[in-house]
Amino acid sequence: MKGKRTYEVFARINAGEPLQSIGSVDAPSDEFAKQYAKMFYDEEDWEVMFVVDRKNILKVSGDPGHEYDDVGELEAPPAGFTTQAGER
Repeated sequence: MKGKRTYEVFARINAGEPLQSIGSVDAPSDEFAKQYAKMFYDEEDWEVMFVVDRKNILKVSGDPGHEYDDVGELEAPPAGFTTQAGER
């Protein structure tokens, strides 16, 4: 897909719960990313869902040798987020 970007998808089922990293989508724009996230991750009745362009995720801490770049998978979700059991 020409000009595609990778977006991380975060959601929660109930208000007040922490957001969870539920996956990612590749899309040519923010609007497409929102639509793809709705289509691909509709298995739950999410209270809220967000997409975040990976280029906007800022590293807070970690080993200098493990700098995040947009060519691979995220090793862990951003600080303050939890993942679903068994998901990475």
